[in-house]
Amino acid sequence: MAFGNHSITEETFELIKSLLPEGKTILELGSGYGTEQLSKHYKLFSVEHNPNWVGKYNSTYIYCPLINQDKSEFEQWYNIDLVLEELPKDYDLLLVDGPPSDFRRTNFINHITKFNKEAIWVFDDLQREYDLITYKKVCEMLEKEEKIIDCGQKMVGIVEH
Repeated sequence: MAFGNHSITEETFELIKSLLPEGKTILELGSGYGTEQLSKHYKLFSVEHNPNWVGKYNSTYIYCPLINQDKSEFEQWYNIDLVLEELPKDYDLLLVDGPPSDFRRTNFINHITKFNKEAIWVFDDLQREYDLITYKKVCEMLEKEEKIIDCGQKMVGIVEH
């Protein structure tokens, strides 16, 4: 299995290839089956909360458990201090595809200033209500035009800086 279901779709993979020349660097929040395909074309850094996925594919993994596990999913997100310790200095594309669950990604907004605003940002799973709300809020905060693309079973949002 490579695309679809909990992973990026093949259409999302092709979209990323159209946005970013091969050999460039991607930072992905959340890894999965799409990581295997992306790593064939890009230098990849993967922030992953699940130890069963760490090291699975050809990526530099940043193992980062979720914090606030005892609270609602709206309060759970990666331990940002661990992410920042390992974050690559330069990356060309940020793929926001984690942590899993419709609600957890809303916490990206709380850490928006910590990510490279020169990179292209791609938000997966916008067919889900709270992922779409998060994407729209990010566009509003950055004063960027929304660009939502139908990528098969999923909707994807792009923020170009």
